[in-house]
Amino acid sequence: MVGPRTDLLLKELKRIKWLLVLIAFGLLSLPFSLMYFGWEVASTVLQEKTVEDKEDSFETVAEDLFQKGMLDELSQLADRREKDHPNDANIFWFRGRVAVERENWELALHELEKAERLAPNWKQEYTGPLLEKVRAKLGRP
Repeated sequence: MVGPRTDLLLKELKRIKWLLVLIAFGLLSLPFSLMYFGWEVASTVLQEKTVEDKEDSFETVAEDLFQKGMLDELSQLADRREKDHPNDANIFWFRGRVAVERENWELALHELEKAERLAPNWKQEYTGPLLEKVRAKLGRP
């Protein structure tokens, strides 16, 4: 015989069963959710690192072009870089070095002074000695 209490008990057991199914589903899906989240975080970090690598590679590529005497290509690379990074001292440093190679002393002075303003810590080792040479060529102290 099935009485009203038995019916209530069966309904309650069915609710408990479905609640357990939902809990089990949630627990089983948790690792996959964490894996997906971890993958998204890793992808974002890798994309940021790739962007940093691209930014860092300007100096490497520019130095390589300079060493190979590919001054026109270096100038074009610096022009393209300046559009997105107008305050990158490396742009003006390399332009100044190109101008020195071409003996364009006024342009060299302008570019190197700008590089030094953007990166004052370069004065002693980089921009200072080259600016001294440029100023001597121009007859300026």
